[in-house]
Amino acid sequence: MNTFDLLESSKSKLSHATTHIATLKANVHDFFARPIYTTTTEKCEISRKNLLKIKLIEKIPDQISLIAGDVISNLRASLDHLASSLAIANGKTATSVYFPIGNDKNDFLKREQNKFSLPIRDYIRSIEPYEAGKGELIWIINKLEKANKHRNIVRLAHITGKTTTHFTDIRKGGCKFPNTTWDQNNNSLVIAIEDAESDIDFISSIQCSISLSEPKQVSYLPATAVLSDIHNAIAKVIGDCETLIK
Repeated sequence: MNTFDLLESSKSKLSHATTHIATLKANVHDFFARPIYTTTTEKCEISRKNLLKIKLIEKIPDQISLIAGDVISNLRASLDHLASSLAIANGKTATSVYFPIGNDKNDFLKREQNKFSLPIRDYIRSIEPYEAGKGELIWIINKLEKANKHRNIVRLAHITGKTTTHFTDIRKGGCKFPNTTWDQNNNSLVIAIEDAESDIDFISSIQCSISLSEPKQVSYLPATAVLSDIHNAIAKVIGDCETLIK
């Protein structure tokens, strides 16, 4: 059997994803090459204390979100194209065939495809494509594709522990340093809270990444790294299945 032709559509989807990942990396690099945030002091309406903040002044370009969506769609589609090819390789039709992915092991077992050959079914079972399984990355791309159909899942994330603040002048009073995370609604991070009588000047820098807002397993990791890892995992699955149907 000419497996190269049989798996061509799956490989083509994966190839498109490869191209889009490279484009996404270039766009993310260009975004961070310019100033995207400023430091500011804002009065807290409740405590009346000054909040020393790092605030985003550049919106994530729509192009980045669109490219990330293209990557996600092509990665997920490559698995269903693979599933159709695996059914055909086993002498079955590709009707109503999909790559089985579950929320847990039991859910996955309910979704197994009887149109696949026994060696393929055993292999897919062995990679555990469900949450907390060895193939959790496969589950993650499934979650990403479902979310991507309904909302923008690309955001700016603060890399924990990568904030540097230099206080250039503390004329009186002092300040507290809260353990805060990036405020997605206001696109800002509180780095210090001044006492009411304080008078402080500061310079601060922060390391950020473009991340995917869900699922929680990847929500604060760089999106390009996550999508590259998923790409590599799917490429291995395609390669292994190709070997099994030869």
